[in-house]
Amino acid sequence: MEEEERQKEKKLKELKEKVLNVSKSLTLEQEGIKKDVEGYLYCITNGIYKIYSNDIYKIGNTINITQRIKNYDSKFFEETEVLLKVKVPYKYMFETLLFNKLKKNRIIRRKEFFKDYEKIKEEFEVIEKMT
Repeated sequence: MEEEERQKEKKLKELKEKVLNVSKSLTLEQEGIKKDVEGYLYCITNGIYKIYSNDIYKIGNTINITQRIKNYDSKFFEETEVLLKVKVPYKYMFETLLFNKLKKNRIIRRKEFFKDYEKIKEEFEVIEKMT
């Protein structure tokens, strides 16, 4: 059991180093690329999404989670529920990483809607351990 935990920690450390190396190599201030900043990744749901399915979640990034949720609450009649959130040093990079990990769970290409809450939660936990 301890050996298995050491292997998991080793893999997590290697992944974290790879992500940090990628982030260092990106030239974020090139034309057309947003400057990456600290922020939050979040997973939300509300009654509007549940009309289509009980297993639809929106994943996104923001600097101010409270304000972002207020924006959703003013657009929809149903209250928005934050299911998961994690603070990250580079919100665009970590969102891209998360979207790539959840590629098979994406409902519509190029949209921020995903299915399978348990898989989403698992990937948020991985990111949380990395930061």
